Amino acid sequence: MQRIPKTISLSFILLLSMALSPCFAQKVEIKAIIDSDLLQQGDSLLKAGQYKDAIDKYTTVINLSPGKALAYAKRGFAQLDQDKYKAALADFNKAIALDSMDCVTWSNRGLTKWYLNDYKGAVSDCEKSKHLCPFYSFAYFHEGMARYMLNENENAIILYDKAIELDSTMYRAWFNRGLIKIDKKDFNGACIDLHKAKELGSTKADKLITEHCEKK
Repeated sequence: MQRIPKTISLSFILLLSMALSPCFAQKVEIKAIIDSDLLQQGDSLLKAGQYKDAIDKYTTVINLSPGKALAYAKRGFAQLDQDKYKAALADFNKAIALDSMDCVTWSNRGLTKWYLNDYKGAVSDCEKSKHLCPFYSFAYFHEGMARYMLNENENAIILYDKAIELDSTMYRAWFNRGLIKIDKKDFNGACIDLHKAKELGSTKADKLITEHCEKK
């Protein structure tokens, strides 16, 4: 039988004793609290539109805990909001490599690929997101955007239908579905969708309503 080298045995014992040490456990707990606090600070900054400061907070967490997928996912989202698509893609890639079960990250990476004109890649990521979280409305919405760019209008409408079914307040889905209905010459259906989008907060619906609905 092959003997375990003494140096490895001693190292293993040392690591085991550290893991069982109350002091070590306390340090791990404190570090987790610090990470959580920094992530919350980043979230608050992101919500306030302070994207650079939010990115800095998430980067601090990544430097402290390089294996924390959530920090990469959040920083990727902040990068996406700043139109830094390649940086966002790199962060989402890392987040998925660390945690492949996060459906939000898959959907956000799909959206990033949409901005980078990789529509087939966007569809693939959104399908993965839907598989993980069948009730996540943005996965359907983002895939609908990609299907539309691939000239798959019928599939896009089905996806927007589902996004609206899951979240009836998603005005972008109402608006995008209205656009497709205009393409299909379904002006009555388009006007219903566009008016709903406007009611929910869309700032782009007015022009199309004037062009296609007020004369109808």
